[in-house]
Amino acid sequence: LPAVFSRLGELEKGDDIYIKRKDGEILHFSVTKSDVYDFDSKPNEVFTEDYGKLIKLITCTGVWIQKYRTHDKRLVVSAILVDS
Repeated sequence: LPAVFSRLGELEKGDDIYIKRKDGEILHFSVTKSDVYDFDSKPNEVFTEDYGKLIKLITCTGVWIQKYRTHDKRLVVSAILVDS
């Protein structure tokens, strides 16, 4: 089976993401951007954005580095909650 975020890179700005909460409520998010970072970088905007209600979906991408047993890049897709 493919990884849960195997197609994350296909999302584009304006695409919709729906998340079903445990209580059954469905949250609607709209993709605002996608960025790729080196696996060992610590970009502030990934963890410190504080405007609106947002989610960050993060997965590995790029080339496998055997020495570190990970890929050399991280794909970060940002999305903001759409008011209902």
